[in-house]
Amino acid sequence: MFNVLSLFSNIGVGEYLIPESYRVVLASELESFRCKVYGSIYPGHEIIEGDIIERKSEIINKSRELGVNVVIATPPCQSFSVINNKKQEGDLRDNLVVHAIDIVRELQPRLALFENVAKQAGLVIDGLLYEDYLRKHLSGYTIHTVVLNAADFGVPQRRKRLFTIISKTPLPLPAKQKHITLREAIGSLASIEVGDKTADTMHYGPPNSAHHVLWAKHTPTGKSSFENYGINEYYPQVEGGRRIKGYNTTYRRMYWDDVSYTITMNHAGPNGSNTLHPGRPLEDGMHSDARTMSLRETARIMGLPDRYVLPDYVSYRNGMKLLGEGLCPVVVRDLLLLWKDLI
Repeated sequence: MFNVLSLFSNIGVGEYLIPESYRVVLASELESFRCKVYGSIYPGHEIIEGDIIERKSEIINKSRELGVNVVIATPPCQSFSVINNKKQEGDLRDNLVVHAIDIVRELQPRLALFENVAKQAGLVIDGLLYEDYLRKHLSGYTIHTVVLNAADFGVPQRRKRLFTIISKTPLPLPAKQKHITLREAIGSLASIEVGDKTADTMHYGPPNSAHHVLWAKHTPTGKSSFENYGINEYYPQVEGGRRIKGYNTTYRRMYWDDVSYTITMNHAGPNGSNTLHPGRPLEDGMHSDARTMSLRETARIMGLPDRYVLPDYVSYRNGMKLLGEGLCPVVVRDLLLLWKDLI
């Protein structure tokens, strides 16, 4: 049995499908609300709430007491300093990833797995490129960084993230899987509009504004409401008819026969990047599902099964933010399954 420490846990999205040979014995998260949601989803799991910098010794001591031998971390990077960037200022010793590295160095686990945005590979700490800093401070480990796309794991989402694999010996990566389309992932869910409810407490019509709904009703699959200009009057505009400037990635419907664009913390709003439901043509020339994605659709796009349910005190906007910031659980599951006899 592997005992796992989850750092920067958010609400535990990444560990939801963790294999049976692993168990999360300790989690750490800064924000009280996230800790509350985490506790609702994982009753009985121990979580240390607070700043990892202030509570680092407590995390290390408790991890030793619980026999932690695997660490999973998604350290948010407050800033990036890229080599040859003329705006580079100082070093980033206070970056949170440094504290995750400190914890790994103290615990000496059999495996540590970090996840972050792809540009973390260009991070400079104490004058050293990210991977070189890791090698300097984690002697005895094999360090491997790789950008993995969740879509290659059979998740219906184009989600590219940098994974840092810290292990005693080199570890393989799984073969790429067939991409799953949005039609395959969410096409079976009931068509809903703003304000609609279903028996599934996570599949309800999001609280989108009336003007956003109106624009979306006249926007076909794969198109942005900005592209309605010159065709009809249902394009982003303020009262009085003045056009709103923006990019064609906003107020845009996704495609049925492709994976989803990356789900982010900003997917609750129609003016986010590629956030609208693909929709279906209606007999009156308009299009169904004139809205952003439901929480259930978003959960499926993140690779979560339908048994996953957020507590009812989590609002739509908060739920979208928490899911969008999550670590893809299928990627974690498949990597840990592949490595269970190798670490």
